[in-house]
Amino acid sequence: MKLAFSTLGCPDWSLQQVAEHAGEYGYDGVELRIKGDRHVDPSLNASERRHAAESFRSRGVEIRSLSGYTTFTGKTREEVEANVQQLRVNAELAHDLGAPYVRTFLGKVPEGMTFDFAVAQVAESLARCAELVRPLGVSILIETHDDFSASAAVERVLREAGHPDGLALLWDTVHTYHSGETAQQVVERFGTNILHTHFKDCVPDAHNPRGHQYRYVLTGEGYIPIRENIAALRSIGYDGYLSFEWEKMWYPDLPGPEVALPHYLRYMRELLG
Repeated sequence: MKLAFSTLGCPDWSLQQVAEHAGEYGYDGVELRIKGDRHVDPSLNASERRHAAESFRSRGVEIRSLSGYTTFTGKTREEVEANVQQLRVNAELAHDLGAPYVRTFLGKVPEGMTFDFAVAQVAESLARCAELVRPLGVSILIETHDDFSASAAVERVLREAGHPDGLALLWDTVHTYHSGETAQQVVERFGTNILHTHFKDCVPDAHNPRGHQYRYVLTGEGYIPIRENIAALRSIGYDGYLSFEWEKMWYPDLPGPEVALPHYLRYMRELLG
């Protein structure tokens, strides 16, 4: 298995600094966040895209995935369609940067919409996205997140979508844990359709400003069963990335990336042997 990190953990670094530190620390890959003016954005022109790709390639670091923020639980057709088209644009950027995957969320079910209706709408949207993106050779990763944090909920969506080629799971190990699922349940449900993972750790905190009942801590210092998660992945022959999603962007008081990123490497390398 290989190790990567998401640029969610280093919001103040330039794209060049991300590449330099990834190479310096010894990471195998990175996930680049698509949002606003940080790191990468579809507004990059062809020359800028080539330069960004070369910055990582020259240091032996793979751009493994682009982290998009599309969702498909919108209340209007126009909102849903805008997200379908945005995912296509995000996938084009991933293709140009040499990344095999682009991440999407499914979303939160709005007030007044039943979960059954949301599943049907999301499934239809994803089937269209898969068709639009397939010619690019980029796979869409569905993250266990929001009201679809349980892998069982994602499985239901994919079943209704007809399991089209090009859709796979990004297993966020914290979100499924808090949904009450074990690692073994996740890997038995998705098997080799798990193409990417997010790892992080946390401790209880009833006063989290974002409404969670936990707060993030350095890897290995909390209650998330990281060893069990890795063992479950090994049981299905997973050989992809264990990507560190340090949420420094949302929690500015967390230790900086110069602390958290090297710590994650040391801890995970020891677990991996």
